[in-house]
Amino acid sequence: MPDVTWDFTGKVALASGGASGIGRAAATAWLAAGARVAILDQSAERLEETAAALGGERLLTVCGDVTEVADCERAVDETLRRFGRLDVLLNAAGIGGIGRVWELDPLVWDRVLAVNLRGTFLLTRAATRWMVEHREPGRVVNIASTNASVPTTGHSPYCASKAGVVAFTQVAALELAPRRVTVNAIAPGPVDTNLTAPLFAMAGARDAFLRHIPVGRIGRAEDIAQMILFLSSAAAEWVTGQCFYVDGGQSLVALPPYIDLVEQLLGVAPAGAPIC
Repeated sequence: MPDVTWDFTGKVALASGGASGIGRAAATAWLAAGARVAILDQSAERLEETAAALGGERLLTVCGDVTEVADCERAVDETLRRFGRLDVLLNAAGIGGIGRVWELDPLVWDRVLAVNLRGTFLLTRAATRWMVEHREPGRVVNIASTNASVPTTGHSPYCASKAGVVAFTQVAALELAPRRVTVNAIAPGPVDTNLTAPLFAMAGARDAFLRHIPVGRIGRAEDIAQMILFLSSAAAEWVTGQCFYVDGGQSLVALPPYIDLVEQLLGVAPAGAPIC
């Protein structure tokens, strides 16, 4: 990665999904830049491993579910109790689910929308309430996806949830701009994370996706973390309500039909359970 220097000394950031993937990459980058960081994740095991790898006095781990109001409010409360302030929120928790519309289990639809969209709303609500009440400037960064605007088969709940994240980002940006809180989204393309690991583990999947990425490689979580650092910094003070594509050019050429690719690689129809 290019050597870009950021200074977050004195700043406090909270990231959902912070024990893996993009959330953990952002937490790592913030810590390296001097910030104090809280991470919210539903996996106690991943939190323990992350704390062992990154831990120190500037890291707080909170176990909870972003779909639960109480857990989101507790994450903010524990962050404030430990660090005394909250400057940046990253909504990176997310899951996917596979299935064609007429075959999709409604429970899969509900869970994907709950984590990806409801969770983004609930944690933003809890974090920005403190920012507004204390008249503190703040940054909110939401992880959307290129699938918010580039549809692919078998991914209707994921595509719908991420399109919702973009729309929510725009409305929240309008409402919070007078309070000096910016709200932006990032739309990653295919990135090596725990979410995509089951797909990329299938023989031939990585090559199939590479054919649709002009820069010629799958993204890394650190690629997205660099944009997160910019949007959560003072340099982005005049940027709000935007969705930034960080995808190696993938959105310019679209993706292969997702469910058709999976069926081709597996030789069978995939199960519809959420991927997390």
